[in-house]
Amino acid sequence: DSAVSEHLDRFVDSAPADVLDTVTGSGMRLVPWIDRESDGALRTFEAAQGATAQMLVGMDGVRETRWRIIHLVAKDDPELAAALTVELELAVEGSEAVNLTGRVIARAIREFGYDLYWSERNAGPNVEPERFADYLLALIELVGEERFVSAMSQVFEDYRFAPSIGLIEHDAGVEFIRTVEAAIATGSGQDAIRLEELVKSSVGFS
Repeated sequence: DSAVSEHLDRFVDSAPADVLDTVTGSGMRLVPWIDRESDGALRTFEAAQGATAQMLVGMDGVRETRWRIIHLVAKDDPELAAALTVELELAVEGSEAVNLTGRVIARAIREFGYDLYWSERNAGPNVEPERFADYLLALIELVGEERFVSAMSQVFEDYRFAPSIGLIEHDAGVEFIRTVEAAIATGSGQDAIRLEELVKSSVGFS
């Protein structure tokens, strides 16, 4: 994988779509590529967002899920991670969809919170709370406040009807809220206030 990734980095700027084709066709693992060649991988994803989303659609492994890749991208570029999430939603539901359900965005948020929850307990992938907050803010900018609140509401509905999903706690929904609050607390100023208000709105608080 290391030799292949070094070779691919030469073509990132001139042929990003071809780089993605090589990655998917060779069966190369994405996580080590992103870890070793973060700049090259992110430049590829940035230049070929639609193709990257299509690649993510086909990912359903144990360690290399589409959500894991998005979270790794968010570690260095939360705005790109948010853009890929939106592209993934279009790829899953169809670019001609009139009313997007928001299920993909909701799932991405839920999985990000899940990873952060376990990261804080030293039992999962390393996720920084401030990156989670930056990712949520970037999503708001891309999809708007109304769609963001709708997606967050879906996350809380998931926990309400299936409380054991994602987090192994007596009340997973409460733990998720605490995790989001901890992420928001890493910020300051109007962005943090705005994010806190929207999250409260999504769970019916005012």
